[in-house]
Amino acid sequence: IAYVRLNSFESKTADDEVRQAIVKLEKDRLIKGLILDLRFNGGGLLDNAVNIASFFVEEGSVVHTVNREGSRDTLYVNGSVIYKDKPLVILINEASASASEILAGAIQDHKRGTIIGQHSFGKASVQNIFPLADGSAVLVTVAKYLTPNGTDIGKKGIMPDIAVDVPTNNLQKMREPGYVYTYSDDVQIQEALKYLRTKI
Repeated sequence: IAYVRLNSFESKTADDEVRQAIVKLEKDRLIKGLILDLRFNGGGLLDNAVNIASFFVEEGSVVHTVNREGSRDTLYVNGSVIYKDKPLVILINEASASASEILAGAIQDHKRGTIIGQHSFGKASVQNIFPLADGSAVLVTVAKYLTPNGTDIGKKGIMPDIAVDVPTNNLQKMREPGYVYTYSDDVQIQEALKYLRTKI
């Protein structure tokens, strides 16, 4: 079971970094299941979400944008599948937002993988910045994002297929001085591993 964590979609090379990681893992050892960790990923470039979704989904839409007049544009996968027909888990939590939600929503709606973790943040909107004379600016939302099946991400966020909250005692342990992270303490990763082992 391979594990890839993406901290942000901000970098213009984020999609290529994910692609290289999966290709290298496949080359080093045959992947039977994959965990893509989008927890605490606040989003970034829309193109990265579309390109990464295309690594897993063969055909269909990734996201719809709908403006204030109701006009809809749709972005589709681009035929660059590198990991198909194998089990996939996407990890999300309450800090997964924007491009993370677009990617998770596409995977979920196409039934290409299983979403595990917590309800996402619920922020996916197209915004324009209008600079003002005094150096400040106004941020105006001009459109919203919908998942392939039409879920308004900004209103509903992404609900996991398997909900896993972090127990209070785990959170307390993480706040202790000198805490060292281990996979064994990560209940969401452990649930993902448990799930994938039933599929491979």
